[in-house]
Amino acid sequence: MIPRGIARGEVWVVRAGAKLAAALALEDEDLETWGASDGSALYLHRLVVARAHAGEELGRRLLAWARDEAHGRGLRSLRLDCVASSAFLRRYYAEAGFEERGDVGLGPIRLARFELTWPSD
Repeated sequence: MIPRGIARGEVWVVRAGAKLAAALALEDEDLETWGASDGSALYLHRLVVARAHAGEELGRRLLAWARDEAHGRGLRSLRLDCVASSAFLRRYYAEAGFEERGDVGLGPIRLARFELTWPSD
């Protein structure tokens, strides 16, 4: 999955030497969670940080990088989702400046949607 995503320009990785430190995916749409896209947002998925790098603020730096990537593409927002029952993740994204945009059901799983917006240039 990661090699194909890299080849498509959707998956980005951070390495510490030869080891994977973190990864995330950026996609142009997320039909299942957000519905049809109007082309104004970038969708962040699968943000992961290796346990060996916990506490290094790598996740926050990747969120900032993804925001800058979306802004650089001329988009107005960065959207993501997480498991709705995770108080930790909900707080993490809220503290990073994302606003909650409601929960949605995806089969037996409930997802919380978050969006970070910025003023138009």
